[in-house]
Amino acid sequence: MAAAGCGKDDGKDMDPPVEEVIVEPESLTLNAGESCRLNVTVLPPEAASAGVKWSCDNNSVATVTSEGLVTAVAAGEANVTAMSGDRSAVCAVTVIEGGQEPEPEPDNLYEIDMAGMSADEVRAAISEALEGGNTGIRLIGDFSSTGIPADASVMNQIWNENPFYNTDVEIIDLSEVTGWPEVDIDGLIDNTTYQPAPDGVYGLPSYAFYGLASDGVENPYPALREVILPDGMEAIGAYAFTSCKALASVKAPGATGLGGFAFMYCTALEEAVFPAAVAVYTYAFASSGVKSLTLPNALNFGYAMLDGCNSLKELSITAAGNMTIETFPMLGYYLFNFETYSCRLTLNSDKHFSTGSAEPAALSETQWAADANGNPLTWSEIVFE
Repeated sequence: MAAAGCGKDDGKDMDPPVEEVIVEPESLTLNAGESCRLNVTVLPPEAASAGVKWSCDNNSVATVTSEGLVTAVAAGEANVTAMSGDRSAVCAVTVIEGGQEPEPEPDNLYEIDMAGMSADEVRAAISEALEGGNTGIRLIGDFSSTGIPADASVMNQIWNENPFYNTDVEIIDLSEVTGWPEVDIDGLIDNTTYQPAPDGVYGLPSYAFYGLASDGVENPYPALREVILPDGMEAIGAYAFTSCKALASVKAPGATGLGGFAFMYCTALEEAVFPAAVAVYTYAFASSGVKSLTLPNALNFGYAMLDGCNSLKELSITAAGNMTIETFPMLGYYLFNFETYSCRLTLNSDKHFSTGSAEPAALSETQWAADANGNPLTWSEIVFE
């Protein structure tokens, strides 16, 4: 009887070649923003040491991490491939937008229709719902009734007036809120008024869910893990979620701008997909726990946007065209101040090191952009789509 997979070469055991790769499921339909982990089997089992490499042929539709986690970005079709040795298998991914009703939250979100209610009445209704054990709240109506401050700032520290401040709320659904205010997105202070200046965009105000300790409250949003924002809301203001340490998901499918410091210190935010974002401001994700970040339309990046993001393993910024990478005022390039050598980067093919025409172009198969001293940054891998 022959022993399969056994052989000798100079007295050393050799692993058998990969004969087959199986991916399950073979096809997958997701709504934009949803994720699903694919299962992969390498045969024979003794060949599994060859490892599996994941790739996607259309990262503007879906992305895949090195662990097989597929995230839907925008409507369309894509093929996700798992390769081991010289064998591969494909999962056909279809992404739809608005084609299915969202699955009900396990918390059975408590709905508050704010029509005809004052902000104080809404606050009382929220408190009553939370006291009744409802940890998920959906608000419906005009933003002015929510009680969330529209003009909080470092000079106007009223962020503790948010009705969810210092509560055990877990999920806040604002997808049916309208009438969003003009917000400060860049985080800059007006030199005359010493107040943040609104930037002509409308959305979630700066400091809306500011989580840094104040008023003796060490962690004002200790359980907040998910916030859902509407398609038509165009911006997330500066400092909006700073230091919300339990925050794991923010769904903002229409947000074109992500404010400065917005997700700084959000250590539970491991995966972030913002399909419409075209501009991401200073320190937006600095010192967060993000492991996978997908920005398929972003071309404008503020300095230190990813400062200290050493958990980041997958970065996908695949928009075509020249990118604007803001430099740190004192030190020059400072955008990617983290361990890029352990992160896989996906770029548009127009930034290819030999055939691309857009800037900044890659320098090689593993080098793109520069550090604070102008030295080329090395990535674990650069994929061009």
